[in-house]
Amino acid sequence: MVLEDDWLSYGIGAEISATLMEGAFDYLDAPVRSVAAAEVPLPYASPLEDAALPTAQDLIRVVREQLDATSFTR
Repeated sequence: MVLEDDWLSYGIGAEISATLMEGAFDYLDAPVRSVAAAEVPLPYASPLEDAALPTAQDLIRVVREQLDATSFTR
């Protein structure tokens, strides 16, 4: 899971995800997932900025989706 307050595309998180998927694919139990800001120009107004940035609820939602989609049978 990669979390950042930058855009999903072309950010440092995208580079980290790509590096992990290319270099450690055989060791991963599931694909790398990213949680990032909305793909919009970052607004200056505080309420709009808060709406564009990722929240704890966004992270929890993606973690739960990933856990539901991945079966860990050992």
